[in-house]
Amino acid sequence: MPGKRLDSADNTLDVLLFGAVGAGNATYQQALLENPPKQVTYHFPAGWKDFYRFSGFSFPGQPAQPRSIKVFPHTEWVSCPDVDLIHASSRFIVSAIPTVLSMDGYDILSLAWAQSPFHGLVQRIQGLLARSPNVKQLMPHTKWAFKELANRLPYPEEKMTLVHPMVRPQPQSIPDNPVPVILFVGNNFERKGGRCLLEAFKGFGEKNRAKLVVAGLMHDAEKIRYEFAGVKNLELRPYVQDRPALLGLYRQADFFCLPTLADAGPYAVLEALSFGLPVISSRMCAIPEMVEEGREGFLTEPGDVPGLRNALEALLADAQKRRRMGRAALEKIQANYSPEAVQPILRRVYAEAVQ
Repeated sequence: MPGKRLDSADNTLDVLLFGAVGAGNATYQQALLENPPKQVTYHFPAGWKDFYRFSGFSFPGQPAQPRSIKVFPHTEWVSCPDVDLIHASSRFIVSAIPTVLSMDGYDILSLAWAQSPFHGLVQRIQGLLARSPNVKQLMPHTKWAFKELANRLPYPEEKMTLVHPMVRPQPQSIPDNPVPVILFVGNNFERKGGRCLLEAFKGFGEKNRAKLVVAGLMHDAEKIRYEFAGVKNLELRPYVQDRPALLGLYRQADFFCLPTLADAGPYAVLEALSFGLPVISSRMCAIPEMVEEGREGFLTEPGDVPGLRNALEALLADAQKRRRMGRAALEKIQANYSPEAVQPILRRVYAEAVQ
């Protein structure tokens, strides 16, 4: 039976957003909810509403009541008769409803990074699921993820479309800070390189050359506070989950630092760029696509504390460089990640998936 077509102005596509509920996925899905492509109405599982409210998100989509059964790690069987299409992120979906999958690549690497003996088996099963008839398109977030998905699943490139995450550019602000403020945002302090950053920052804080704000969900916050009690100009914000408060931290920062040890393409880097912040991060996976060395910021090797210290020094010493890199950051977001850049591609993928 033919699906719904978008070549008539009277038709609207009902799309269920489905995926793991977590900070990164919630931010990704929230951007979609706030910026739907033309003739698309988004729905989300009703149970997410409380999560979004707790985290300070809005929820302009319409709640839906899908049936969901977990059949494998990161995999669910989903039924929702009132939608035309399922757009799943970071999760493989088995469904009779046409489905498109957004993937940042972290899912297929997480077991490898953990050195799991089941990694190969999981990849083979994920590859079979991805090639099921109702999975119409894989939408890798980055060029790096595109190559990884094609090589590791493997998945035919003709059924893959590069669709960047969506983030809205914010006006660049120059905060009136007595000393420059460095911002770190991450819900996994160790994996995101928080310890490396604190080690690299020690000298700058003691000389009153900078202030470091560390924000995110840190379950071992008191241990970290005790361990680094002697570090000057360090502010720990371990329970910042409220969305408006978190965005306020970006506006107050002079630049952003996420020296992550294991990431595919962190959304926090894109958010920082969208606020016109230079970014220091790690030279791994898709991050060099997001941050071009010397243009929007600097990249270091994961775990390289001396290299991280040099990158901090380069930005702290030159306010003009920070402003120039901040302008370049906004240009990159506008060209590649803004709603104006992403919506036409996403709408085309949706339209082809339901035909």
